[in-house]
Amino acid sequence: CGFDTGGGPQLLMAKPHVKLGEPMPTHRFPSLAAPSAYTAPTEIHGEDDVLHMWELPDFGELDVSSAKALGQHDSELLLSFLTVPYLRVPLVLAFFASDDRIHSLQVPKLQALLDAVLFEPGAHLPLASEGLEPSDVPSSAPELLGSPHHLLLNELTRSPATVVESVLKLAHQAVDLDTGTLKASTTTVILYAIRLCARMDNYLTFLLQYESGTHDSIRGQPFRGLHLPPQAREVLAGARGELRNVMWTGLRPVLLGWYHRLSREIEGDPDEDILDENVRYMCNIHAHLVLMLRNLSSAELCPASATTLLAGMAFLATRHQFNKGLLDVWDDGPSFDAWRVPETELYETLHVLRRKLVLWLRTTANQSQLDSVLNTVVRVSEGSGALRTPAGEAAQ
Repeated sequence: CGFDTGGGPQLLMAKPHVKLGEPMPTHRFPSLAAPSAYTAPTEIHGEDDVLHMWELPDFGELDVSSAKALGQHDSELLLSFLTVPYLRVPLVLAFFASDDRIHSLQVPKLQALLDAVLFEPGAHLPLASEGLEPSDVPSSAPELLGSPHHLLLNELTRSPATVVESVLKLAHQAVDLDTGTLKASTTTVILYAIRLCARMDNYLTFLLQYESGTHDSIRGQPFRGLHLPPQAREVLAGARGELRNVMWTGLRPVLLGWYHRLSREIEGDPDEDILDENVRYMCNIHAHLVLMLRNLSSAELCPASATTLLAGMAFLATRHQFNKGLLDVWDDGPSFDAWRVPETELYETLHVLRRKLVLWLRTTANQSQLDSVLNTVVRVSEGSGALRTPAGEAAQ
């Protein structure tokens, strides 16, 4: 309600602009984990609606032989899993981790779908409904099919095995997809797997720190319904160790191999177009290297990880043009959306790690370590050499 020039009340409406024939949106930010997001104009409310569709979406084409990302059978399975929000996290993860479906994650739409399934919080369980259980199927009280905080947190605290095993499978499969060059059809899959693993590490680390009382900004355990049983704690601790191992000893060498090749291509007096393109790729690699180390504690920092973080910060500060959207479109060519770390996520990661790095440099590192770390940072930021692997870093 507003007021006209005469001071009287006037009805004001904000009506979204839609194209002819499109349905009116019901949510400002529709969930990408809802099956109806992929079947417009058909609305999907349950598995029966999926079964009665004549043709199911293929979610796009792969780079190889113009193959469809998903066949009709796989599409039916995936959409059916999306109709059960409370159960979709383990179902969808296991779907992509099996039967070589990791290749379908080359398509940005399926990357966004999996991110939505995992990281959208889902329905909230009100305090008044705490302890109540559904008494019928399908439930006549859908508000009970929620969680106090987040569906993924709920899954990791109560039944973590399928989730962590599926993520580890995807990580190992991504390592096997490397062809030795960044300019391959599997690159977007590998980069997405790195982001997925790093984000899963965020959740695992949060739960373990929350349970042990070692979180940097949370005192005690103030959150309702967030408790790790001893068995789940053991599973999550083991899974985090395995996940970091495959990131740092499996996926990280893949990124470094790409980086060295890109760096060698721009040594001497390179063509400006090649220089611009390779620097963009190198920024992306640095962003992924930094993201993998987000959850290191002060005690876990070492010369190797400090070098990676400081070199990444320096390179991105001097070479990447923040807030320009340059990682999305290049010369009206294909979208690079499936390549990038969102700048908001990168910026948050840099600030989470900044204080830990300063403390390590000032209180822990000796003069020899400082010389080695900062010499590498200067070399990388000046572009006078590749990001060489410091001695002992591969074992980190």
